[in-house]
Amino acid sequence: MSIAIVNGKLLDEQNKINVRNLLIQGKKITGVGYIPDEDEGALDVFDVSQSMILPSTFDFFSMPEVGDIVKYTHRIQSKGMLHLAYLPNDASCALDRPEDIARMIDQLGENAERVSFVACASKANGPNELSELSMLISAGAKAIYFGRIIENETLFKQALTYVDMIGVPIVFGPMTKMEKNGAHLNAGATSFEIGIRGESEDDELSSVQYVLSMLQSHPNIPIHFQSISSIAALQLIHSMKQHRSNLSVGVSPFHLVFSDEYLSHYNQRLKFNPPLRSSETMRLLRESLTNGMVDHLTSLHHPTLGDSQEKSFFDHSFGSETIDSFFQVVSHCLVESQLSLDYYHSLLSCPQSLSLVQPLVLGLNSNASFIVLKAVAESLQSHVLFGDIEFELQGGVQVIMKDGELMNT
Repeated sequence: MSIAIVNGKLLDEQNKINVRNLLIQGKKITGVGYIPDEDEGALDVFDVSQSMILPSTFDFFSMPEVGDIVKYTHRIQSKGMLHLAYLPNDASCALDRPEDIARMIDQLGENAERVSFVACASKANGPNELSELSMLISAGAKAIYFGRIIENETLFKQALTYVDMIGVPIVFGPMTKMEKNGAHLNAGATSFEIGIRGESEDDELSSVQYVLSMLQSHPNIPIHFQSISSIAALQLIHSMKQHRSNLSVGVSPFHLVFSDEYLSHYNQRLKFNPPLRSSETMRLLRESLTNGMVDHLTSLHHPTLGDSQEKSFFDHSFGSETIDSFFQVVSHCLVESQLSLDYYHSLLSCPQSLSLVQPLVLGLNSNASFIVLKAVAESLQSHVLFGDIEFELQGGVQVIMKDGELMNT
């Protein structure tokens, strides 16, 4: 049985949005545009009018256990995230050993073309010992992750110099000090109400200011801030982009629809790093999306590791499994913000300056892998997010296809 995706909008070779039909047989696209009448009886037809077809979806993911890399990658891709970059995870794999990266690339086989590894600049993501950066790149890492290394100014400077010499991008982790300072959420009315220490937006801003000052003497390194939650920090990075085109920044869509008020009942599934901020910051972050300040939407998805037994909010680690609801929330944000369709493509693809994944154009003989998101405002529909939060959202996921196979949506 062949599959036809009809009336969908996609980005073509001339970087223009056009309405196209796609004929899929096996793993490949065998027809673009005209679908022969004689094939209609042997077709499963999906009409995706007023929706956007996206073949280049990309995001950063915290590492699972090394032995789970194939299964975990397939699960993420089955949810519509077709290209991945793995970041160090203190709880599973710090990506600081060349042999781990080489082993995982070998395990992934052909799928390794869709996966990038962002190796850690420091041993065990600590602030005291530099990793063998050149060996990590030789093993297959495509970028370097700067996490706790920024706490050690001397080591930070050394790492910047080495990465500059190697010529690969840098990805910065959260610009917070929550784990170091024993904070668990945003500092504000909710943290005061529930009696748990929080961290303010000013802390994130000060970290961003420090990092940007250190980058002044290394203008040629592509830099990406994976997730920013402070509006002042986001504005600062945006102003810096006027002078540095290889700087990009991500924001989580969950920070655009949830505020820290949702933590008043100790919902550990919303314990993110960076944390959910105030309702006012949530509103300003939504505005930043329409103002072109955001380059990428990131899921902040973390794998479940070890004992899955429920823990208290205080003891629960940062991070949550978000991929099941990510594209639904993204679609809502894009539709609600009335963004043009080219934003759908850019916000969900790898920032161009990083060059970890080249944007794909669907054409004849292309691999049939893509996700289709609604791109028109409709009536709100109720969804259950994170297991127990009922939320009304617009938009939605129409189709997910991986290698010619329809995934459950």
